[in-house]
Amino acid sequence: MNYGGIGYIIGHELTHALDDQGRKYDENGNVKSWWTNDDIERFHARTERLVLQYNKCQVLNAFVNGRLTLGENIADLGGLEIAYQAFLRTKQANDEKLIDGFTSKQRFFLAAARVWRMKVTDEKILADLKQEPHAPAKYRVNAPLSNMFGFYETFNVKKGDGMYRDERDRVRIW
Repeated sequence: MNYGGIGYIIGHELTHALDDQGRKYDENGNVKSWWTNDDIERFHARTERLVLQYNKCQVLNAFVNGRLTLGENIADLGGLEIAYQAFLRTKQANDEKLIDGFTSKQRFFLAAARVWRMKVTDEKILADLKQEPHAPAKYRVNAPLSNMFGFYETFNVKKGDGMYRDERDRVRIW
């Protein structure tokens, strides 16, 4: 549960060093392009797919602005993957013992979802869509999970399931 909860948050913050803004700084915090042009092109191609994916996320009668939320979306996707890969290196990751009816891998993803539980008014959600660089909580969970192969394996997600995303449409940046 800790890997899915605080591990996700720690991974998220670490990923900011390599997101659309963080990548522009060197190890000393100076603005310096240190990526190759080829790396930048591939990064932009992958992140553009993430922008388009989030642009389709509807909340109430409005849509998420994938460009506005890009840095945070990159960090959510990268942070969750970092935490999951770290978790897979633990003894508990391979323990199939059920606790409350869930395997350890399922509990990882449930803990990640619990991080973003909140109650917000419709007015606040609509206002945030215009200015907040974070996607609404629902999409801080569902969007990165729907891109993670580990999520599909853990919950046996198949075509037709609510969070299913075709494999060729899943975004993987790192």
